[in-house]
Amino acid sequence: MIRVENLTKRYGMRTAVDDVSFEVDKGEILGFLGPNGAGKTTTMRILSGFLPSDAGRAIVAGFDVFEKPLESKRRVGYLPEIPPLYTEMRVDSYLRFVAKIKGVSSGDIPRRIAYLDEPTIGLDPKQIVEVRGLIKSLGGDHTVILSTHILPEVSVTCERVVIINNGRIVAVDTPGNLSNRFSGGQRIEVEVGATASTVKPALERISGVRRVTEEPTESGRHRLIVESDGAGEIRHLLSRAVFESGADLYQIRAESMSLEEVFVKLTTDEEEATA
Repeated sequence: MIRVENLTKRYGMRTAVDDVSFEVDKGEILGFLGPNGAGKTTTMRILSGFLPSDAGRAIVAGFDVFEKPLESKRRVGYLPEIPPLYTEMRVDSYLRFVAKIKGVSSGDIPRRIAYLDEPTIGLDPKQIVEVRGLIKSLGGDHTVILSTHILPEVSVTCERVVIINNGRIVAVDTPGNLSNRFSGGQRIEVEVGATASTVKPALERISGVRRVTEEPTESGRHRLIVESDGAGEIRHLLSRAVFESGADLYQIRAESMSLEEVFVKLTTDEEEATA
């Protein structure tokens, strides 16, 4: 379990982390997101015991990282964007060195480092799937904070997301809930066999429908995008309207904001509000 309480870190006149608070439950995989300079790396360095804070507390596995730094560090594994390596050491020697620092028993060291094979910066699609599986396998037994700019990986891997901007937390929720909260209604794709002029008026008459637009398709069918005001379910009403207009319905699918869209909206709105 990780608990951050009112964490603050300043560099001269600049506040890098501003009264940040959040929790990560035991076994949870949390996505920690923010633009460059938002305070992500500073927060992670404080949690790992690499940096002190100016105010607030950070608790890792029940130990305060400032009051009992050795106990907390024994329970933390931290992979920064640029790993701090001793380049004159071989990979196996370096891993054994780090394992001894971490207090891993001599008999357990070979097993703990044996999975590593061909470390590389770039990953092919198969390796991406394997890394996702590795991260998910760590959840349950470990508490994981994943800080990355690859937002689709967060959507697939993480149960909750913390978004930080300008040193402050701007959102904490599941990726799905964030999409629903900031989409401002529904966006539903309706694919029909009839021309748009046949179906569009019937869809526009449904209560709550704000706008209906047509998008091109190469299949010979017609795709209509329906935007509604509320979060209530209206797909059954759309289906009924299509059938009553005499058209064939091939697909009806609700779209939601991607995590990238939510991220851009939150960080952009926050920057405009503080400008």
